[in-house]
Amino acid sequence: MNDKMLLAGEVVAVLENRITNKKRFFATRNLITTDGDTYYAEASMGSESWSVAGMRLGWDPASADVAKADTDVNSYLAGTQQAIDAGYPMTDDTDGDNVSSNDIVSWRVSYGSSAANVTSISEIAIVDNITSPTKALCHAVFATAFAKTSDDTLKVFVNHEFLGS
Repeated sequence: MNDKMLLAGEVVAVLENRITNKKRFFATRNLITTDGDTYYAEASMGSESWSVAGMRLGWDPASADVAKADTDVNSYLAGTQQAIDAGYPMTDDTDGDNVSSNDIVSWRVSYGSSAANVTSISEIAIVDNITSPTKALCHAVFATAFAKTSDDTLKVFVNHEFLGS
């Protein structure tokens, strides 16, 4: 028997200027961590040993790689912790800024104009505790850093696609 399941991950950040309504999209692959592998395996049995609390944003000037053992962003940006949006995670995401499929689990975190106003966002992690994380579902680093100001809103989608082989 050679049945395997692969989890593939993608992050899409949508930065929208509230004045011009112009949207900028930033996409990257994300690594589902060892804790994330365990989370999804246990979730398939209805027995998760930990829960997802939210997202933290970071800035990594060295563009460090992500690793299976990661439990947070490499360099946390103060004040950027945020809970997962109500109704997420979900499959067949109804938000038009995201992909939709019945084999993609989508997580979304939204930052309003007064939240996470920082000059250099380059990484995200979905974690078990937004104040003091000990586990991460996934971790991603963007190739290009971007700024968010009070003129902007930000939605970050983390998509995990389940692929059988």
